[in-house]
Parts: sequence; structure tokens; C-alpha cells
Amino acid sequence: MALISTLKPHARRHVSTIMELYPRLRLTSARRSRWRNRLVGGVPGSLHLSGRAADLSGTTADQRAALRLARRMGAVEAIDEGDHAHVAW
Repeated sequence: MALISTLKPHARRHVSTIMELYPRLRLTSARRSRWRNRLVGGVPGSLHLSGRAADLSGTTADQRAALRLARRMGAVEAIDEGDHAHVAW
């Protein structure tokens, strides 16, 4: 199963748009199980658990552009995590 298909439809549409505009970005995390979330150090109430969050990796410039776009798209979370951009709706 493709990672993007684990996202809720609303988040999937936004992430798809971002990835189309910034094709060098890679989707590195989407919906997670509680076990996986603990394993990667995610917070207990992470929006990854419900399929509303995604992590995108790529160049610093692309990650920052993705965060700006996510904010304009109404993201409830758009966080520069250093090695990836975390976005959620």
C-alpha cells in the first residue's frame, strides 16, 4: 500500500498538491500505529495516529516552501523538524 493512501482524504489532497508542486520531496511518514509512533518518538496525541499528519523530506528550500504552502492551505500544524517538514490538517 502506498504511504499516501494511509492519510485521511482531506490531508491526502493537500499532501498530494504539495508533492506535485515540489516533486523532490519524499513522503517519509503518514498514518502510524501507536507502536510505530512510540518507536519514532512521536507524541501520544500525534495527528499521525489518525492519518491527518505527514512528514516530508527533501532540500531545506523545498521543505520550507512546503511549510509555507501548508500554512496557506490551512494546516493546523506546519513544523520545521530540521530533517523534515511536519504538516497536518
